[in-house]
Amino acid sequence: MQRLVVCCDGSWQHPGQETPSNVARLAQAVLPGDSIRQLVYYDSGVGSPHIAAPPRWSERVSETVQNCLGGVFGAGLEAKICNAYLFLVLNHRPGDEIYLFGYSRGAYTARSLAGLIYCSGLLRRDAMTRAREAWALYQGPDKPGSSAAKTFRESYAPRPYVTFLGCWDTVGMRGIPNITGVNAINQIVNRAHAFHDMVVNREIGAVRHACAIDEPRRALPLTDMEPHPASAPGQIKQAWFPGPHGAVGGGEKRHEALSGLALDWMAGEAQARGLQLDWSRLNRGEPRNALADYHVGFGLLSLLGRQARTLHLKGAFGFHRGVRARWAGRPYYRETRTALHHFASQERWRDFPAPQTRA
Repeated sequence: MQRLVVCCDGSWQHPGQETPSNVARLAQAVLPGDSIRQLVYYDSGVGSPHIAAPPRWSERVSETVQNCLGGVFGAGLEAKICNAYLFLVLNHRPGDEIYLFGYSRGAYTARSLAGLIYCSGLLRRDAMTRAREAWALYQGPDKPGSSAAKTFRESYAPRPYVTFLGCWDTVGMRGIPNITGVNAINQIVNRAHAFHDMVVNREIGAVRHACAIDEPRRALPLTDMEPHPASAPGQIKQAWFPGPHGAVGGGEKRHEALSGLALDWMAGEAQARGLQLDWSRLNRGEPRNALADYHVGFGLLSLLGRQARTLHLKGAFGFHRGVRARWAGRPYYRETRTALHHFASQERWRDFPAPQTRA
């Protein structure tokens, strides 16, 4: 048996940046494994630059335009899903454990990959030439329980069990960022990128979702996880964390004290289910601080308007203990985050602390 770990980074995130995202840090922290081999696949986010910069200025301009289109509109997402799928096809053996991680648009990739596996199965190596058929089946009208899907899986692609799915702040209506502020236009612009199934399938052992409670940008609405009616109790945990999008998924120096909270929580949850991690690579000496300041810049996404996220405890939601600590320790936070008064007054915090499983 071996553990296959797929790590899909967020828009514009890449391994060469000074402050790695939580996805990149977790990928770096996966140990080779002792008795059980652990193999990591890492993919940088849509819109991220290539490690080798183009030599000519015309090529650099072209790459910049492509990066902008990729980061904003998600160009290339399908290729990223399929490349991660082929990694599993080439490396998976019966009995292997599969771990999927993603941040932002990378969370869309990880969730879609889980959906592709559930619908079309995981192709045997000798059937790899049928990858287009597997993708077409997933995108088509046939449900995973249809006769067409069952026949395909029985013939070419047995459905493996996914041990863990971990996501940091999936954004957008059905996986589509709110680029224009008008949902009808967003659906047209990003038609190919919508989730084909919002429901988290029951063939995943544990699903964890770290969500930003303080994200103010209209263009980054949260995409919740909907549990399957037949899912086992406790399969899904969705935890609210203090701070905006980048303070949960990482990749920003100014938010490291906050993003470390969501990193520790996710890593602890994954390790509790078997993943072997080097915690020294996760910590890197940065202190975790739920009271740390955060800042949302004035980039393109901020210009598209502001809209506070709707707070709720539906769909296995709870608050990370960092939210409670910030509420107690920052008077300004209590004054401005009026939506939290309802939960604090009724003691409905329902904390999700990180498991105490550090090596």
